[in-house]
Amino acid sequence: MSAKDNKADSLGLSFVQKYYQLLTTEPATLYKFYSPTATLKHSPTSTFSEIPTLSDSDSIKEFFSTFKTGERVIDLNGPTGMIDCQAFSTDAYIIIVHGLISKGEEGEKTKFCQVFGLSKEETGKYMVGSDCFRYVGGNRGGGRERKEKKKKESVDVVKEEKTEVAVKEEVVVEKKPEEPVKVEKKEAEVVVEKKVEEVVPKEATEEEKKEKTGPPSSWANLFDGGKAAQPVKEKPKKSRSGTNLE
Repeated sequence: MSAKDNKADSLGLSFVQKYYQLLTTEPATLYKFYSPTATLKHSPTSTFSEIPTLSDSDSIKEFFSTFKTGERVIDLNGPTGMIDCQAFSTDAYIIIVHGLISKGEEGEKTKFCQVFGLSKEETGKYMVGSDCFRYVGGNRGGGRERKEKKKKESVDVVKEEKTEVAVKEEVVVEKKPEEPVKVEKKEAEVVVEKKVEEVVPKEATEEEKKEKTGPPSSWANLFDGGKAAQPVKEKPKKSRSGTNLE
């Protein structure tokens, strides 16, 4: 590896570490890395978008003033992390960075790519002359895209559940009228009813009573079968000698 390559790698690594550290802790001070004639373009999506390119110091300063402390956290240690720095002219370098960015420490990580163009100023410092940032793998690097997809899927599931509930509510079960319960008399109960009818005589009608009763009878008829009672004659008393005492 040549001394030129070593210088490029050392410069690129040192710049990237300082830049992304301030992006998390003091994002409003990042405008100091840019030269007065620098251009900046940060796209909010992974596809081509008509985002205006900032090309003056005041616009770039205002852009970074909207960033909040701790809002953007960069991870370059994962499998997608990469830093590549090459010299393209005397004292001018291009730095390509691939990594993950998240909203806070616990936020979902999203792939990104950022390209810096560094050049040495008259003051002897290396300043950013060009900056281009873009998410990789979909809207907001795929992170937001996945969230939107999950949200849509959950909404679809809720709609399906509501539809099933609505269908269940529309289904009305028609109740059949209850049929009267037929009570079958047992043979023993029928026999008992018949016996009771035979034992208990029916009440005679008025005509039947008259036929059986007939004309009223006298007390004499009632006591002697209809014959008048005869007076009882007393027998004459006899003495011990056999003569009548009367």
